Amino acid sequence: MRTCLFSARAVCVSGAVSFSIACAPPPEVGPTDAHVDAALASDADRPDARASDDAGLDAHVVTTDTGVDAFAAPAADTGIDAFAPPTDAGHDAPVAHDAFVGPDAYVGPTAAEVAAWGTLMTQAENERAMAFVPGVSIAVVLHGRLAFAGALGVRDVASAAPVTTSTLFRANSMSKMVLAAAAMSLVRDGMLDVHAPITTYVPWFALASGYDASALTMDALLTHTSGFPCDTIQQCGSASTLGPRETFFRNYPQPLWAQPGAVMDYSNVGYVLASQALVGAAGVPDTAFEQLVHDRVFVPAGMTTATYDAAGALSLDHATGYVLNASGSVIVTRGIATGDCPMLHPSGGVIATPTDYAHLAERFLAGDSALLDASEVAAMEAPHVMTRGTPTQAYGYGLVHEYTPYPTHAAVWHDGELPGSLALTYLVPDRQFAIVIMANASGGTHVVTWAIATDALRLFVPDAFSIPSGVTSPATWGPYAGTYDDHLGTLGTGVVVTLVGSTLHVSAPNATDNTGHAVPVVGNMTQVAVDQFTLPDGTAATFFPDATGTFRYLVTRRGIAVR
Repeated sequence: MRTCLFSARAVCVSGAVSFSIACAPPPEVGPTDAHVDAALASDADRPDARASDDAGLDAHVVTTDTGVDAFAAPAADTGIDAFAPPTDAGHDAPVAHDAFVGPDAYVGPTAAEVAAWGTLMTQAENERAMAFVPGVSIAVVLHGRLAFAGALGVRDVASAAPVTTSTLFRANSMSKMVLAAAAMSLVRDGMLDVHAPITTYVPWFALASGYDASALTMDALLTHTSGFPCDTIQQCGSASTLGPRETFFRNYPQPLWAQPGAVMDYSNVGYVLASQALVGAAGVPDTAFEQLVHDRVFVPAGMTTATYDAAGALSLDHATGYVLNASGSVIVTRGIATGDCPMLHPSGGVIATPTDYAHLAERFLAGDSALLDASEVAAMEAPHVMTRGTPTQAYGYGLVHEYTPYPTHAAVWHDGELPGSLALTYLVPDRQFAIVIMANASGGTHVVTWAIATDALRLFVPDAFSIPSGVTSPATWGPYAGTYDDHLGTLGTGVVVTLVGSTLHVSAPNATDNTGHAVPVVGNMTQVAVDQFTLPDGTAATFFPDATGTFRYLVTRRGIAVR
């Protein structure tokens, strides 16, 4: 662990407070794992990456000014992972409940809130250091208004250039809430019906022979219940996906892995298809998608530096990405424009700062006509389909909804991961609270975004935490057992799940990779929560029941096996 010295300078300018953190580097840790594939598991893309010659970050960690600024006064005016359980260590100075006021009455951070922010920055630096993440940027919304923004570490290891609150990061799958917000703006304007067939807006669209394209709706695409394939289609990773989005869908008609509405299967490419319905409803070409989102979301939300232009970001203050191994050493270095193409943009292509997403969170919390009315925001945040992860976790439109860690009021969020970057936007609407965290590393020892978010919740929303483990008794796993067949994805046929004592075992002898090479999957499954498990190769898998309650589907992002 690094030894950190925290100091608060008694300087306030327009409600902003600056902090400085100095850290002594830990001992050098060299690379111990050269296997890149596992580290490249991503939330929105898996493009190829080249290994870095840099063996570690330690020599490049420097003292930086956190640049805490951008307090928004009222007149001036967000792979899904499981929630990270908090620890009891270091959670001091929480903001009292009686300090809560609405956004109209909020005029700036109180002394208690400034102290809590200082504590959070100390904890965040510790989390960053322990995770070996080069740089982190954070923005916090209190009482519905942007209250704090700060940055830690370096945006680029080679140059040791510091992260600032203006540093651009990849937002990854937080891009989905932006697309969903654009869709709901069209709903508000009477231009889109989320329950109408998408062929209403994209009449040229067709699925593979034998599948009915009119069965797909925007609702199904936004909630990941369309049955549309996901990880077997490599966004920006093959010649078929490097060109225009419309060209891909015209030239490569896809099957459906399941009937729409049968299961939830997270599909990045489903969101790319949603972009086609979006531009069709708006009456603009596919190439205008990025401008459409700019005009309908970025501008009204006040996301002034958000962009899809990765090449343009190279000339701006931006973060270089780093993939870390389990020891925290760099194994891959990725530029912010690496692996970018139009197919990535709808599901994972936004580039922005935490302040940009904090302004989007402000609009979600306000539910005013500046971006969306309260009814459209409610539709985004509503629990449309249960994920079968934590007992209360559900997916809405581009947002996850759950009563965890607060059993009496909902939290909504979305995270994202691409090789070399992490991002998280987390809101507690009835507390008018939000936090946005972006980091320029993935892999490593733990997920730094969730660790910092947990620290922030302890400090700013200190209600009683109740985080169900989601662990169920093996005695209840019998209904999962059976033989499942995947004829369309890469799990293959004859997938046998058996319960042996207290262990769930899987044998997928006919599984392949995306190129068709045999990669059998055989071994024990590990429970994550409720009906979610991991296969022996690390693939996330969820058992879903049919309408009768019989567990019939083994759902993964590489295929859906049915019995």
